[in-house]
Amino acid sequence: MCSVSLAVARQPSPKVAVLLRAKSLPARADQLRCRRCGSQTYARVVNGAVQGRRGPTGGTVVYACICYDCLMSGITVPMIWDVQSITPEGN
Repeated sequence: MCSVSLAVARQPSPKVAVLLRAKSLPARADQLRCRRCGSQTYARVVNGAVQGRRGPTGGTVVYACICYDCLMSGITVPMIWDVQSITPEGN
């Protein structure tokens, strides 16, 4: 018996289209990019910081370089660059 799909192919929403396009672009070797959503925005979460004269000081770094967009969705995704691509060839 032959299977027939009745689903109509839909165009992605404008937001999803931009994310797909940004994720498909090649990244530089030293550029941070989220492996889940392709975002280049990162956050640093610090616990116990106090407000000083020139901004927050002290505290313990809980997360460093995590994707901000995924964090706003409730997911913690560390942003790391591809170490293979920045090592010199022949080493």
